[in-house]
Amino acid sequence: KRTCDSLACNPHNTDKKERAHAYNHIYPITMCKKTYFNHDCGARNDEKIVALRIRYGAEGYGVYFMLIEMLQAAPGCTLEKDYKALAFDLRVSARRIKSIVEDFGLFTPTDGGKKFYSERLIRHVNEAEENERKRSEAAQYAASIRWDAENGMRIASENDANRIEKACESH
Repeated sequence: KRTCDSLACNPHNTDKKERAHAYNHIYPITMCKKTYFNHDCGARNDEKIVALRIRYGAEGYGVYFMLIEMLQAAPGCTLEKDYKALAFDLRVSARRIKSIVEDFGLFTPTDGGKKFYSERLIRHVNEAEENERKRSEAAQYAASIRWDAENGMRIASENDANRIEKACESH
């Protein structure tokens, strides 16, 4: 089903920018705050991942982490169970995607089984947000101490301005 009347959504179009436009209509992506997630160096030895690797080898391992990347970028860290669309995007069979999502206990169904998410990813996102909140509070506290100190920031600013002026005069 076409969601856009633009020529960009024509599947025979060869222009890269227009194809990207069309792709984003089919697979809308909400940019996530972080562009990374923790990848444990021992992830390949997790018992569920070992079972996945026994059945599908490195391909299954790669598909699993591509799904995690997609979940990270998705609103609410959940994806629709549209296995055909996911298979098209990852260039593997829909049957393989379905198996990886449903057979190894790596993902949890939600929304009446229409979507799925990763509990581990959700934990990581929550931990990262909590750490970010703590760092922000610490930075705000440190800034308030500097600004509240008698003449603290005014003197620092004047000293910096004097250093810059002297550096400019010497050149």
